[in-house]
Amino acid sequence: MTGAVTTEQWMHAYMEQFRQLVKEATAAYLAADHLAYVTYPVVKESKMLAVITEKLYSALQLAVEALLYHDALYKRIIDIPEHEADRILVFSRVTGKRYGFDKSATDLLMELYGLVSKRRQSPLEFARKDHFFIASKNFQLQMLSFERVKHFMEEGKRFMNRFNEVVHGLDGRSY
Repeated sequence: MTGAVTTEQWMHAYMEQFRQLVKEATAAYLAADHLAYVTYPVVKESKMLAVITEKLYSALQLAVEALLYHDALYKRIIDIPEHEADRILVFSRVTGKRYGFDKSATDLLMELYGLVSKRRQSPLEFARKDHFFIASKNFQLQMLSFERVKHFMEEGKRFMNRFNEVVHGLDGRSY
C-alpha cells in the first residue's frame, strides 16, 4: 500500500490550498489598504502608487485563483488557466457569474492587469508631483494618481467583500 492517494486525501489537500489562497488574498488586500490609507498619506512618495496598485492586483488575482480552485475541485471548470488574462476570462464568463460578481469586478481586474502588465514591460517610469507615469515601448504614458488608486481600492474593497461572502458560504469559516 504505497503512495495511493485516496479521494478524501486529495480533496483535503485541495481544500487546504483553497484556504491558503484565501488567506494570502486577504493578507495582500490588507497590505494594499494599509499602504494606500496609512503609509502613502504620510510619505507622499508617488512611486508607492504603483506598489499599491500591484499589491491590490495581487490580492484580487489570489482571490480569483481561490475561486477557480474551488470550481476546479467540484469540476465546474476543467482546469485553472496558467496565464493571468485567461484566468480573468474564465472568472468573468463562469466563476464570477456563478458567485454573483458584477461586470465592474471583471472591469477592475482587466484594468489592473493592463496597468501591471504595462509596468512589467515598461522601459521607463517616473514620478512628477503627485503622479506616477508608466511609459510603453512607444512612449505612450499611463498615469497613476492617488485619486485613481483610491478608486481602485474602493472597487477592490467591494470585490473583496463579495469574495469574503462567497468564501464564508462555501467553507463556513471566517478568514
